[in-house]
Amino acid sequence: MAGSATQQAGRAAGRHDAIVVGAGHNGLVCAAYLARAGLDVVVLERASHIGGACVTGEPWPGYRVGTVADTVAWLDRSIVSELGLRLRLRAVEPAAYLLLPDAGGVAVPAGPGAAAVVAERFPRDAAGFEEMHALFAAAATRLRPTLDFPATRRQVRRALRAGGQRDLPALMLEASIAQLCERYLTSPALQGLCAAAAVSGSAAGPRTPGTAFLYLRRMLADAGGTAGTRAFVHGGIGSFTEALAATARGHGASIRTGVEVTQLRLGPGRRAGGVVTLEGDEIEAPVVVSNATPARTAALVPDDAWPPEFLEDVALLPTAGSCIKVNCALAGLPRVAGGGAGADGPGPEHTGVLTLAPSLEHVEASARAAADGELPDAFVIEAVMQSATEEGLAPPGHHVLSIRAQHAPRLGAEAWDRRRDRAGEAVLASLEPYLPGLRDLVVDVEVLTPADLEARFGLTGGACDHAEMLPDWMFDRRPARGWNRHRLPIAGLYACGAGTHPGGGVSGLPGRNAARAVLADLVATP
Repeated sequence: MAGSATQQAGRAAGRHDAIVVGAGHNGLVCAAYLARAGLDVVVLERASHIGGACVTGEPWPGYRVGTVADTVAWLDRSIVSELGLRLRLRAVEPAAYLLLPDAGGVAVPAGPGAAAVVAERFPRDAAGFEEMHALFAAAATRLRPTLDFPATRRQVRRALRAGGQRDLPALMLEASIAQLCERYLTSPALQGLCAAAAVSGSAAGPRTPGTAFLYLRRMLADAGGTAGTRAFVHGGIGSFTEALAATARGHGASIRTGVEVTQLRLGPGRRAGGVVTLEGDEIEAPVVVSNATPARTAALVPDDAWPPEFLEDVALLPTAGSCIKVNCALAGLPRVAGGGAGADGPGPEHTGVLTLAPSLEHVEASARAAADGELPDAFVIEAVMQSATEEGLAPPGHHVLSIRAQHAPRLGAEAWDRRRDRAGEAVLASLEPYLPGLRDLVVDVEVLTPADLEARFGLTGGACDHAEMLPDWMFDRRPARGWNRHRLPIAGLYACGAGTHPGGGVSGLPGRNAARAVLADLVATP
């Protein structure tokens, strides 16, 4: 851990009302709300650019793609309106284009239209699908209000029971998604689709208890205007964080890039008094808000300044990254085996979320392989091609394919260096039977392993959501027991990242909730 910030001599570098550490989307949301309330805010970002994992990269000239995140799904519409964000969003439609092992695929829209598609393509599951969807929709309706405050598990259980369904808390918080899929569905393809949606971003397999909750979280997404949808941001995901930065600056906040915070500066009474940068500059502020992961936040302060139980809980948070991000430059649109628009123009397989999860067993086998330290024989994949619906993201006739592949084994940085190319090839090989000729279209590939995500974006263990989001690691356990209200054990120090309630996803909710905690405390302070 770092040495005491109060013992390091540094150069005075200004005083502010609040410092936000990290210019990822939650940090920028928090800064915008604090600045809007009249505080003098500075955001300090170690990278040379803003955005964190929500950045549009250009890995090859003329090809622009979300380096890590590529869509918004949890973005709360009230944040957009309250901050006056100028964004152009469009729903990713269909919500899923499910690749089928017997060639072809099926486009599954979000909302009520999904039931009609299921009735046509999987008639035996029509009634079960509607019943399962209604169950999760009811739970989502009751749970949605808890996103706006640091809810405890008891409060969540109470909210889920509010409609009189006494078994709903157990189903949503304890059951596996496999249990519910096998109760309501018979089609391997539909079971695989639901399982893939549940475990996206998690190291868990669909038979892991609590994965039904992960599926419920997907139902809470409504950025596209319909529950369960995602949305593209015009110009790429980086346009979202650029809009947040513009709003924060418009309210008077300053944003400094290339400034790495290494220590928390402790003031009188061992409360937060500012930060110390890698260059030795001391920046003073009575409020410090960290957008870093819980582990990186804890490392800013000597161990003896924390309650031991807090450090123990943070150390227990599962942070093994489970995703491999593969970005591809393509010389054209890939064709689906047995059909698809291909060279004739974009079809639903190009405009929606391309999903490879042909069965529950496929998803479970992927998770088990990773748990054994191996690359899966066939990955679970969700992929999008924003360039199919928006010009300017690739050269004429070319496209960008953004792939999120589950499940990555837990390996060290050196091991990933040896396996990076192999992993990228394995991801493309998983898709090739469903998109024949895909590899012939590939102009170039960028592969980001969990080790790369940690090194480039400060994501502990490569976990995009800062920590596992199974129920055992949510609510009053996030980031530690008793410290789930965005306030940390050191007075004046707050957390606003995905390691706090309500968890990961491109929502901005942790940032807004943290800002509310700061402002409430400032009002309460004499």
